[in-house]
Amino acid sequence: MKKLHKLRYSYTEPYQYLEMWETLRNEINMDLDKIQNGDMDELVVFQKNTKEWVREVYREIETTLLRKKGRLLIDDFFEEIAVTNQVWKENLGLLDSDL
Repeated sequence: MKKLHKLRYSYTEPYQYLEMWETLRNEINMDLDKIQNGDMDELVVFQKNTKEWVREVYREIETTLLRKKGRLLIDDFFEEIAVTNQVWKENLGLLDSDL
């Protein structure tokens, strides 16, 4: 998909772009055929993989938006240890300022 997106804006290789688009369409059709003609196990695995992929995409988008707004300064913000450490640092900073 990324290759297709890059070719879309290059305008130098229209036939290559069309060929990539056909390939992508054929892959999607093959996946749909597998789902329609396949067993339930394949469908469940496909749904789990898709669900995990969507979660990762949402996580990346959320991280990017927080960075853009300046609210996320550490890379591993979503890891529990990083959040706990950040809370401790903030609370210790408050204690120091009260003294």
